Order: sequence, then C-alpha cells, then structure tokens
Amino acid sequence: MRRGTHTVPSDVSEMLELANDRGLQDWELQPVQDSTLEDIDMERVEVYLKQRSTQSRQTSRFEDVERVFIGMKCAHVTSKGDVVPTNAGILFFGHDPQTHVMQSEVVCVLFRETIGASRYADRKIVTGTLQELIDGAEAFLNKYIAVGARVEGWKRIDIPEHSLEVLRDAIINAVVHHDYYNRGESIQVLYYSD
Repeated sequence: MRRGTHTVPSDVSEMLELANDRGLQDWELQPVQDSTLEDIDMERVEVYLKQRSTQSRQTSRFEDVERVFIGMKCAHVTSKGDVVPTNAGILFFGHDPQTHVMQSEVVCVLFRETIGASRYADRKIVTGTLQELIDGAEAFLNKYIAVGARVEGWKRIDIPEHSLEVLRDAIINAVVHHDYYNRGESIQVLYYSD
C-alpha cells in the first residue's frame, strides 16, 4: 500500500476492507462475532416465513425454521456445528441489531435554516431492524412535511409538499445500499427548510 512516497505492507483491516470493496467477500453473509440464535427474534422469522408460505405451493419447506434461516443465509453453521446469525440475519431479524452493528442506525435531523450549519430544530436516532429503520425515518419526515389540499367535489385531497413515494424510495435505498462494513458511519437523513 502506498503511504506518501513509501510502499508499506497492508495490515489485516486494510486487506479486509480491500476485499470487501472489491466484492471478494460479502459482509452481510459473515457470521456475527459473539452472537447466538438467542440474538434473533424468532417470532419475526416465523411471521416472515408465514407470509412466504402463503405465497408458496410448498408450505412444508418452511417447517424447520432453523434450516430455512440457514438457507436464507441469515445464519451460518460454524466448523464446530454451532448455528450463529450472519450480519444479514441480525439486521433483518435481530432483537437489537445495533448491539452488533453499531452503524445500523438512521440519524434524522430537521434544520430550520437552509444551510444547517448552526442549530437544528429536531433530531432523532432511529434504531431497530432494517424495516424499523425505514419506518422510523419515514415517520420523522412525515411529521414535518407541509401538506396542502384541494377539494374535488365533496372530498378533500391532501397534497404533500414533497412526493412521499420518492422520499420513501430514497430512504429505502439509503438503508438497503448503506455500506454497513464501515463502523461508525450511520445513515443520515437531513431535512432542510428549502
């Protein structure tokens, strides 16, 4: 690795980061250190599998929850035969994902100024599973989006200042495409007055 005018050996963390950046390893499929299946909310898993089984012709394939969880790559079997959650499993189904993946939170900030350099009017840190992150960020934005209205016949039709579908899509993209490998880099939703 080049550092200034010198070439120096890379350390382990730099090699792992390089492998991650080049797609040589999948961070989401790696087992979570110091975790067990106790860190997974199996009720969430079962609810998810029930939804999937109603859409499938082979409902019996969802009966062995642990096997299905491994098949979804939400858990990994270690060389000792233990089943441990992967990063994806923790993010989707964990009791408290931020315990294991600190950077999996959304920091929502409302600025009253157009620059946002000084004070903010509201700030909320959203935690939970990926679905809870999306829903929490959406709720934060919905609280502050101005809503106008028009009347058609006898009905009032609300017209939000910004397209809710576009905002939700932006939040989903931010959560789904976030690089969770980099510690300490939370997702940020910054809402300015303009």
